[in-house]
Amino acid sequence: MFQVMLEFDEEWAVNDSHRVKGNFDCEIAVSPIIALRHARAFLAGYVTLMTNVGAPVLVLGDRPRWRIPAYFVYPQLGEVSTLGAVEIDAQTGEVTLATAHQISAMKERANAIATRLAPQPVAAG
Repeated sequence: MFQVMLEFDEEWAVNDSHRVKGNFDCEIAVSPIIALRHARAFLAGYVTLMTNVGAPVLVLGDRPRWRIPAYFVYPQLGEVSTLGAVEIDAQTGEVTLATAHQISAMKERANAIATRLAPQPVAAG
């Protein structure tokens, strides 16, 4: 299962209603299953092996893409926290939203979580 989201790039007046009309027709070359595989491989290679992915959301805009949440997974605890999201181009399968800063931020979050959850050594006395 997946969701479809339409990005809306117009201003919305604070105290006004707004009509949103969605109509799209495009061919998506990369299935959600393939997008999940690409996201898992990316996370394992660039962030940490201790990740899992969530349900993909098809984001329709200038270029369709799959947005897939990334979760930190700890043994015996399962999914502990959200690290961020990976975006996969729905036409080519390439990772599209992964700057060095975003990768670094996900790594730092994962490291901070792992450090808090890891057993602390006890001094022998």
